Amino acid sequence: MVTASTTGHRANAQGKVRRRRRRLLRVHLARGPWACSSQALPLLLSKQPDVVKHINAQDAFWNATKTVRRRAMENKCDRKRTNERARKSNVLVQHDTTLGARGGGDDEDDECDVLIIGGVLGAFVAHAVATAVPTARVAVVERNESIVGRDQEWNASLDTLTKFLNALGPVHGYDDANTLRDNVTTSRWKCSRAFVEGMSEPLAVTGVMDCGVSPRRLIDAVRDSLVRRGVRIHTGTEATHVHSHRDAAVVQCRAYRRGREKDSGGGGGGGGGGGNHGNIPTQVRARLVVDCTGHFSRFAEESRRLRSKRQPLLHRPPLASEPRGHVVVVGGCLEAPSWPQGNDVADLLACFDTVSQDDIRFGQPLWEAFPADLDVSGTTMPRRTVYMFAYIDDHPDRPSLAEYAGRFVDGLSRYQGVDGHGEEVGVVRFLAGALPCYSDIEGPHVLSEARRVLHVGDASAAHSPLSFGGFGAMIRTLPMLRPRLVRLLESDRLDAGSLRRAAGGEYDPALSSSWLFNRSMSLRVGTSAARTGDCVLRTLRLTFTSLKLLQRFGIRKPADFFLADEMRPIPLMQLLLVMGVRQPLLAYSAAARAGMLVFVRWYVHYVCLCAVSVVRLISFTTSEARRDTGGLKSVVA
Repeated sequence: MVTASTTGHRANAQGKVRRRRRRLLRVHLARGPWACSSQALPLLLSKQPDVVKHINAQDAFWNATKTVRRRAMENKCDRKRTNERARKSNVLVQHDTTLGARGGGDDEDDECDVLIIGGVLGAFVAHAVATAVPTARVAVVERNESIVGRDQEWNASLDTLTKFLNALGPVHGYDDANTLRDNVTTSRWKCSRAFVEGMSEPLAVTGVMDCGVSPRRLIDAVRDSLVRRGVRIHTGTEATHVHSHRDAAVVQCRAYRRGREKDSGGGGGGGGGGGNHGNIPTQVRARLVVDCTGHFSRFAEESRRLRSKRQPLLHRPPLASEPRGHVVVVGGCLEAPSWPQGNDVADLLACFDTVSQDDIRFGQPLWEAFPADLDVSGTTMPRRTVYMFAYIDDHPDRPSLAEYAGRFVDGLSRYQGVDGHGEEVGVVRFLAGALPCYSDIEGPHVLSEARRVLHVGDASAAHSPLSFGGFGAMIRTLPMLRPRLVRLLESDRLDAGSLRRAAGGEYDPALSSSWLFNRSMSLRVGTSAARTGDCVLRTLRLTFTSLKLLQRFGIRKPADFFLADEMRPIPLMQLLLVMGVRQPLLAYSAAARAGMLVFVRWYVHYVCLCAVSVVRLISFTTSEARRDTGGLKSVVA
């Protein structure tokens, strides 16, 4: 974060760094060894130019991350100088001044109460605020030409989806949340399962990731409802800078074009993108700015650097402003004449590969699959969503995303029984990326270092290191966030501390506890495959067989919570006790592989999780008792 006294020399230096970074990115795309061509990819992917372009772009970012890590390993001072130059970024500026009231002649379109940056998932936050506070003026800034959802489904649990739709508030055209849920849910299946090679039968659960949601239908319904409620939507508009003052925040905007950027000329950017008003504002003044721009948000990156700088030196990790791990994901929605393994059940996690010494740098490949578009009319072939993912770090020797994509195509025949190199399999949508996981002392934290600026969803880094984020992070955050935002807007308590507490606080022991499982399923580069090649597979087999054993005795909550990525103290302790009794040496080796320091920190987080659960139980019991007492008094009176 930079104060208002930033000099012109610093701004010029920052512009030079930005231009140099763009030139390096173009070199990565054109000349780097990671710049995949159509010949480097399997035929299934190389015959689609959009897929090749997507993998090229994501590989450029991924290898730029590994390049920084390699330079840091060669010379630690180089990393320090890189961080000092990066801190000069002025995308998020905090001022100790007040703007004052605006004059009556100012354009009201450039002033609002809540401004949402990022309109796809941000539309949900905008609708929740607009319905909870009808008098609030809400605006959305989206850099794409329109706010539309993708064709591939989002996967979610039906109960969690219902809570999320209730938090959205009334949507125009639908009687209630159940009606909206029935309209946007395009796929449902009877159960979900998890299996590892060597298990006699898979672990089956119900009510966990048991439906597919159409993003296009849901976002269209929410967008139309926003327009009816008077929410201003500026499409084709990019938010470039945020200036936070004591009484308001000012967001600078410009027209956005993919491949080239053009500054708006104060209303002359009418061709800028299909906004509701046909023009692009140069700046928008708001009481609260909500950042929903995802993992790679520039505003969240600036807040993250500030957070690492603000922490005491004793608690500050050496690279706290950078990701502690990554989740590499490749896959997407595929279609085939038939799926021999079946297309009526979802696989939450599958593992069947023993890692060899040559493949140790890939990490342990894990798989998941979901039915897709089972009730869509006109579909010629059945579709299925299939992903391969791995938990890794940013070591320079990690493979490129193109290599991961090749492994994905090779593994389709063993996992789903379809030949990825044949002509009968088609790609509806493909995704490849290395999603970062941030942590402070092994725990993700909600970011809000500037007053009147709140990061939500993936931008807040407050998602589990075991999940991919995206819609899954938003669907859990919004029901908790909506009532707290209402209270803050009504009281105008929009300082950084209040916003952090509203978004869940600076510490969540449930999320912090997930880091032990993330580390136990990752393999370090350079380790011996003879000792660790099958350790992840054996650990997962022990975990799933222990959960099945608990199910036989009627204890089903550990399996449900574990596969839903929800850390609860009692089910988690039941699972760990069964694992420790059945194979104590394997459980110990898994903890040792993650690191004994990580295990000790996890134990502290687990104790905090138990304490928080007890406090919440007492609070809930007390509130219920007061409610019952109040009702009894009213009846007596």
